[in-house]
Amino acid sequence: MSLTRASPRSLTRGLILSKPSRRTYAAPGEGALPASKKKYVPTSGTYPLGFSTGSAHVGVKASNTRFDDLALIASESPCAAAAVFTTNKFQAAPVTVSREILQRRKGEGIRAVVINSGCANAVTGRGGIEDAIAMGERTDRCFNEDNNGEDDGNGSRTIVMSTGVIGQRYAYSLFHSLIPLLYHLLSQLVTTITNHPPASQSKKSQKPSPAPTPNSAAPTTTGSPQPAP
Repeated sequence: MSLTRASPRSLTRGLILSKPSRRTYAAPGEGALPASKKKYVPTSGTYPLGFSTGSAHVGVKASNTRFDDLALIASESPCAAAAVFTTNKFQAAPVTVSREILQRRKGEGIRAVVINSGCANAVTGRGGIEDAIAMGERTDRCFNEDNNGEDDGNGSRTIVMSTGVIGQRYAYSLFHSLIPLLYHLLSQLVTTITNHPPASQSKKSQKPSPAPTPNSAAPTTTGSPQPAP
């Protein structure tokens, strides 16, 4: 049996193809945007009023030590919502839970979307379903305990979304304390913006800095968007 010696050119080509590449999927915890992602971020236009957004570093994946991996989008009042879901037979727990919420509520009365990266909560069985439900209900309690919402008997008002590793459950305890903290900072920011509106619509609005917290994983909030000049 004879062996054919590989040419230097083919070996070089193989090395080039196998060269590792670094890709950034989220903004660092300090809020800087990777240069490769700036093209996806709008710099002008009219944004919807009545919504607040924020993010925090939780550390869903042990290897993630600085990238925000928990986000919250909150509506100042109950709003209508709609979604398109995958038809894949292996649907992740957040897909099942969120679809049932929208069907039960008929798309009405939604207050928030809570999102995590690092773990897709997919192919995780009944435990994954329970984790997704608990994540949404923890967010609901933030509104209710703040007298900013009520239980109308139709179940959760929070849509849950997850992306990341498949086949593993996340540690729900990571979110238990960070979701209320993130909600609280969003509430502070909305109040600040409401009490101190821009002096002139012709001037670019400045976003107030969130109050410092003793938590080392301080969320980064972006607040309610302002109307375009």
